[in-house]
Amino acid sequence: MDSMAAVIYEKGYAATTVADVVAHARVSRRTFYEHFKDKRDCMIGSYSAVGKMLVATIPPIDPATFRDAHELLHTGVENFLHVLATHPSVAYSQFVAVHEAGLTTSPQRLATQDAIARELLSLTDRAAQFDANVHVPSHLIAIALVGSIDVLIVRTIAMGQMRRLPEMAPTLVELIGAVVLNKNPDPHGSE
Repeated sequence: MDSMAAVIYEKGYAATTVADVVAHARVSRRTFYEHFKDKRDCMIGSYSAVGKMLVATIPPIDPATFRDAHELLHTGVENFLHVLATHPSVAYSQFVAVHEAGLTTSPQRLATQDAIARELLSLTDRAAQFDANVHVPSHLIAIALVGSIDVLIVRTIAMGQMRRLPEMAPTLVELIGAVVLNKNPDPHGSE
């Protein structure tokens, strides 16, 4: 599955063949087909495994070490973007190849988006513990934020600027902050 992500990053999903993946992984075609039906099935498995690894590698944050919610959110976003920038095959497979493979609405992608949304909700919940100006959004709003972040990451990668992902932190914090750093979460202004 790691080889699938690596080869897709090098060649793109459409140009990647099972032969490429088995050569990179140094396994036989027989071994490949013992685990996967075809290239798409391997991509699904790789996407799920890599997505779990991505979420697991985001460093934990201790709210007690921050002055305010904005600083905490900025650090959380920076950590996420740093993981992507230092693992380009992970970033590419999770944000670009998933679309190339036609897996945009796959259960695996939706589960990964849910996991990232839960991380975002956890981050805002920790920020709300010491900052009364933080509004913890609903899960659906967190999913909308994840979708917006996804679009910005895909655009950055598609423009060949993978290493510049960490520079997006202020933009993503502004986006997230527009939703969660809000003294009055009621859009109609009532208390």
